[in-house]
Amino acid sequence: MALRFLLDTNLVSELTKAQPNAGVLRMLKQTESVCALGAPTLCAVGPVGGLAHSPEEYMEVESFVPRAQAMARAIARLEQTGL
Repeated sequence: MALRFLLDTNLVSELTKAQPNAGVLRMLKQTESVCALGAPTLCAVGPVGGLAHSPEEYMEVESFVPRAQAMARAIARLEQTGL
């Protein structure tokens, strides 16, 4: 069976910066154990907001439905391709 995966190159490229975004680094740290297990992981698909992974994190309620719809479409496409 072929190995198939989804790679968010925006996250990977963030690590090449002299000063990577602290929120991205925190998110990667929180998900590294799941990714290391080889579990399919989709990141950065939640609601629009800011100050990620901090005590001041917030979400824009009006973004919930459009982002959930986008996630549903992404999952459906992955299923169609056999991932």
